[in-house]
Amino acid sequence: SSEIARFTTTGLTFNGDTSSANALDDYEEGTFTPGLKGASTAGSPTIAASSGAYTKIGRSVTCLIYVSMTNKGGMDGIITIKDLPFTIADTLSSTGVDGGGIVQYYSSLADTSITRLTLLADHNSTDANIYYSKTGQSMDGLDDSDINDSWNFRAVMHYYTAT
Repeated sequence: SSEIARFTTTGLTFNGDTSSANALDDYEEGTFTPGLKGASTAGSPTIAASSGAYTKIGRSVTCLIYVSMTNKGGMDGIITIKDLPFTIADTLSSTGVDGGGIVQYYSSLADTSITRLTLLADHNSTDANIYYSKTGQSMDGLDDSDINDSWNFRAVMHYYTAT
């Protein structure tokens, strides 16, 4: 077929495919304000600056995240990014692998032996938990004791939403 694309009532289809399951039915760009909380006790961290941007194509969401805080404010447990722009779908049921990302830059960790920070999406929520790696050790949750009060980071994350 010489057809490249077609608009249908269910969205944009490509290469002669008219299946609604394969139609691109949504494109969106926007901003959001990410926050932080502790997984055991949310606390009230003092956020000096926070910004996020996202692109949503169909069910696929990519986020850029920046957070700078000046006080942990009683957070306890694994540090969690909250208020992502869309609810994370349970795409691979019962696996806990529903999206993720990487922290590209961070400063002011209390534990200087940490070598990498990653994000793991928490399905059916708008949260992502932050995990760390150390040379020669398995990944573990970034706890409130691993960061200083004046901690900041920049990250990119990808996940799928249900709609």
